[in-house]
Amino acid sequence: MLKSEIIATSGFNAVLRGVVHYLKVGNNTNIQDNVIVHSNYKKSPTTI
Repeated sequence: MLKSEIIATSGFNAVLRGVVHYLKVGNNTNIQDNVIVHSNYKKSPTTI
């Protein structure tokens, strides 16, 4: 699950995986090309 606030952009081939916990992408965030972001299983969500 991806929680996005207001404005966020992601580049070509960017992968955001929220399979085991959620990802929170903040306002005015820019995730560049070919970036992989994921969360830890049973530990914590990922906040950018």
